Amino acid sequence: EVGRRMGFAERAGAVAVEGQLLGQLHELLQADRRGRRLDPALREDLLDRVFRHTRATGTQEEKYRSLYLRLTWTDDYLKEVLDRRVNHLVRRRYEKRKEVKALALLPNRHNKTDAVSYMLSRTMSTPRDVILFFNECIAQSDGKPQITQDAIARAENEFSLKRLRALADEWSADYDDLFDVTIAIFKEMPGKFAWSEIDWDSIESRFIQYIINGKNEGKFFYEVVEVKYGDESDYEAAAKEIFGILHRVGILGVRPGVSQPIFWAHQHKLLQQTRINDDARFYIHPAYYSVLGTTNI
Repeated sequence: EVGRRMGFAERAGAVAVEGQLLGQLHELLQADRRGRRLDPALREDLLDRVFRHTRATGTQEEKYRSLYLRLTWTDDYLKEVLDRRVNHLVRRRYEKRKEVKALALLPNRHNKTDAVSYMLSRTMSTPRDVILFFNECIAQSDGKPQITQDAIARAENEFSLKRLRALADEWSADYDDLFDVTIAIFKEMPGKFAWSEIDWDSIESRFIQYIINGKNEGKFFYEVVEVKYGDESDYEAAAKEIFGILHRVGILGVRPGVSQPIFWAHQHKLLQQTRINDDARFYIHPAYYSVLGTTNI
């Protein structure tokens, strides 16, 4: 957003500074390979930009992969994080109160499963997401001591929208219309569908509306749709590129075949776009069900 408000000279300066920072990070990674102990921590999209924008001739990203420590959190750990959050809130208000678990504040069940498991399933399995969702539940409870099913439903609406906006912000340097194209293409789509079952008339209509709307003219996905669909009349190629990118950023999971697992970006499992064929099935991540109005969940 800030970048869009800048003049040309300011944007050029910002790009130059960003390039210098990425270059310094590249130097840190090279120092680590030479035996110095350095532990930079950064999002995967930023790491990808380091190699795309500061790569010297002959540099191979594969040589650095052995240095990566990918962070993941189990459901048990995330439940512990939630319990600690609850205890922190309770101690602030009631100093001598005994330990309280999150389940004590939540309904026993929500949508046919226990409330904590339901909340975890609607996040990208990170402590930040879990805490943000729970904070929304508290905000929707209007100061009541118990979080109701209605409060969870309202909190999910708020959290899902903010999660998609946050994801779009994270990837805005590469895909500046990610939020808008996700809404335009996947609004009220089924939660899971096969490539061979896609209603191409519906996809074509959505592409046309996205171009006609014109508000994202010149942005990344607008160009993909305009070139591959508008100029080349190849809506399947446009869809395959868009779906592949939405898989990469974590909105879509992909199962390449019936005997294969679902590949999810937040689990550090990415499927190459070339493996998307008629046997592939797509899954919208539950974190985005609410904002997209996902059907047939």
